[in-house]
Amino acid sequence: MNEIAVADALQGLVAVGFDAADRDELERAARWNATLKSFTAWVDVRLARRADELKSGITDDGFALLLGANGSGRDAKAAGERDRACTTVPQLGDALADGAVSGEHLDVLARHTKNLTDAERADVADRGDELAAVAGSRSASAFDRYARDLVAGIKERHRPNSDVEEAERQQALVEVSRWTETGTGMKCTLVKLDPQSDSQWWSVIDAHLARLRQDPANANIPFTRLKARAVVAAATTGGAGMGVPEVNIHTDAATAESGRHDHTMCELIDGTPVPVSTMQRFLCDALVRAVFVEPDGSVRRIAELRTPNRAQRRALAAMYSTCAHPDCAVPVTNCKAHHIVW
Repeated sequence: MNEIAVADALQGLVAVGFDAADRDELERAARWNATLKSFTAWVDVRLARRADELKSGITDDGFALLLGANGSGRDAKAAGERDRACTTVPQLGDALADGAVSGEHLDVLARHTKNLTDAERADVADRGDELAAVAGSRSASAFDRYARDLVAGIKERHRPNSDVEEAERQQALVEVSRWTETGTGMKCTLVKLDPQSDSQWWSVIDAHLARLRQDPANANIPFTRLKARAVVAAATTGGAGMGVPEVNIHTDAATAESGRHDHTMCELIDGTPVPVSTMQRFLCDALVRAVFVEPDGSVRRIAELRTPNRAQRRALAAMYSTCAHPDCAVPVTNCKAHHIVW
């Protein structure tokens, strides 16, 4: 830790007159503030590590005991997770001590390495120099995507079905709870969905919301209230008049054809990862829009590849009276047009 830099940052911040500061002074203050945040995050990590070493069999978290009334269990847990990230990748802990990365960068690594096996964690540790260099040159949000893809590649090598296992784990956590808020009498509903189900549900809600916002009669109604109405409309009318619920998945051609590779992209439009096998299954019935991207990242053109059209379905009906599988007698009119291999 550069004690001089920390002392200078603290001294500089104390002297800032924020009410009269110009842009340059605010930029300097922001840099000093970032230095101090990195320092306090580093202190949290060291406190958590040493406190746990000294707790001598006490079941409670050692750092939580130190915090007492001045902190919370959440603070202690966050510090412990950051310490775990530093243990996995010591180079990131060194970068934190030098003020090159923030505590948020450690949070990113801790989140993506939480459920790794020892062998997978060892592979992450082998990429420590690379991870520290990338974290030091990118924001925490940009580092999030990089770390996610790196860890996903490592998990794929060790556990080819790890993305499917993660999707199944999320699906097992789906739940709905309902209660009445004390005092207001308002009804509260909490819905926890896996990412794919959430994407389908919100495609219907967003369609209702767009319709409500276009109605001049709703011009003066707050957006939050319109959103609530859209949720109710989605629950009571479903997709009536809104078309089929959508799941928008972004992927690359190589992944769609052959599966995961070193530069795979397979995610929802908000960046949430999707198992490659799930994406490939969706492709069987999906409207596929091929986006051709230039090396500089600009989009050249977009083409649409549709599911079997009416003429193709007629051809299939002429070829088969039942399902194409020799042991299936389901009438062709009750079958989906599909590839032989899903």
